Amino acid sequence: MTAAATAIPTPLAELLTAAAEFWREHRYGPSARAVQAGLGISSTSVVAYRLKQLKDAGLVDFDEGVAGSLRVTVSGWRSLGMAPPSPVLVFSCEGCEKTAVYAPGPGFGGMSCCGAPMVLRIGGVTYREAGQW
Repeated sequence: MTAAATAIPTPLAELLTAAAEFWREHRYGPSARAVQAGLGISSTSVVAYRLKQLKDAGLVDFDEGVAGSLRVTVSGWRSLGMAPPSPVLVFSCEGCEKTAVYAPGPGFGGMSCCGAPMVLRIGGVTYREAGQW
């Protein structure tokens, strides 16, 4: 853990560090269960409480109920003394408007949320709306 991460309480810093390390390895965010297992936390409700604290502090963001949507914000990366990874693509669900952040890599593609496809939006317009897909 970096000196910058020690400015926040240790349990939160550990979770933030774990989320950042998971993102760097997998190029998407961990689920609450993956965080629970990785850090040996007693329940997912404890993970949810800590994630809410990190979100309220602006260090992470996530879409409620969407596995893999946990992402470390630029402020979160900086608090860890790390540069955020790039490139990152933000997709939104055509059905429920939830968003998901992904970075291209092996196995990238074929995303859905509530059964509707996830679409790339640039400036609020999807590629489909722009006639590109």
